[in-house]
Amino acid sequence: MSDDLKRIHVAVPAVPGGYDLVCGRGALAELPRLLGECGLAGRAILCSDQNVAAIYGERLLARLGAAGRDASLWTMPAGEASKTLATVSETYTWMAEQRVERSLSLIHISEPTRQAEI
Repeated sequence: MSDDLKRIHVAVPAVPGGYDLVCGRGALAELPRLLGECGLAGRAILCSDQNVAAIYGERLLARLGAAGRDASLWTMPAGEASKTLATVSETYTWMAEQRVERSLSLIHISEPTRQAEI
């Protein structure tokens, strides 16, 4: 892993073994390789708000596709006003339509403080 990337292990009682969080310059460009290092194979679901998805969404879908991964993007409206139970319901409905299962990789792309290079 690049010196610019930091891996943080997060212990979660509901998730045996917890999960890793990777952040830093170049993390998105390394996404397919990082998923492989974590033992995550198969489908990936990218989740983001419309502002961040506009910057990174299509490029990440293309990068994952080029690495042989099937990936889909869920985009929600940006801002605090969209953090509602209605948005959660829409998300669950979309995930059910996509036949999301526990075996896939769920990747949240959050708002950058400055645009990163991919």
